[in-house]
Amino acid sequence: MKKLVKKAVNQLGYELVKRDSSPVVKGDFWEDWFYKYPSELTDAYVFNRMQLSQVEDWLDEEIHRDSYWGYGVPDYLMNDRYKYNLNFNPFELTYTDLLCMLGRKMGEVKYLEIGVSAGKNFYQMYNSLGKSGLYGMDIESINPTIEKFLSGKSKTWEAGEEVDFRNGKNEMVKKRYSKHEYNFPSSKNKVTYLSGDKFDSLLWEQLAGVQFNLIFSDAFHRPASIKDEYEKLKEYDLIHKADFIMAWDDMESVEMQLAFQQICEDMCKNVFPGRQASFKVYDLHGTYAGKHTIGLFWTA
Repeated sequence: MKKLVKKAVNQLGYELVKRDSSPVVKGDFWEDWFYKYPSELTDAYVFNRMQLSQVEDWLDEEIHRDSYWGYGVPDYLMNDRYKYNLNFNPFELTYTDLLCMLGRKMGEVKYLEIGVSAGKNFYQMYNSLGKSGLYGMDIESINPTIEKFLSGKSKTWEAGEEVDFRNGKNEMVKKRYSKHEYNFPSSKNKVTYLSGDKFDSLLWEQLAGVQFNLIFSDAFHRPASIKDEYEKLKEYDLIHKADFIMAWDDMESVEMQLAFQQICEDMCKNVFPGRQASFKVYDLHGTYAGKHTIGLFWTA
């Protein structure tokens, strides 16, 4: 039967190719990171759990209902407060703990998060880092739950016209892109929030002149999407050419891992030529609902 199927496919001008179920090197989080930085990761873990305990309800049901894409939170989780409030797997290290630890080791950070959603990761990042600039990008307006911890709100840009696009219910809706800046005095951080469609260059133009040394991609989880992000990072010269780290969430599929591999190989060749750089995928707990496969690229 296999031979008949192969012959039929070949007659149509195609070829059956057996794909590796894991095209990218899978790293051991404990060996690569925890055993090297046990105290730093423990400190990040403890600090983050203290900060998370300050938030009782991450997303108001009315705000979730009236949003464009539900702030990245599926409807079924709105009725499951146990998981939703991060009480699920409270003793597990998360990718946020790793990102916070890596950011602290870098010192002064320019951080970009593509796809802030409800803001659980972003909230921990702007609490954990110090004397840094943190930038968030999302189709939604900033979640009031995390905005209330910030001060000095200032609208520094607004698009001239509203833009048409389809929301999560496949309805045509309008939105006017905007950019707001805040202060987070306790850690001397500056926080910038861009609200708009990440596929639109108009939004990325507002980042021109900033070079990020720590980036987290957690938006539309499709190969074409993360490739488009990478092209825009290069087009607007947003990648810091010294020490650099970038992470991607939801790398479970072979297609996403292949896209991740292609991006990382291009960075090695064209962004950091001659530099020592590594990239692997890891299984780590996320901000809710169990383990995720994340991709991580870092320079030495």
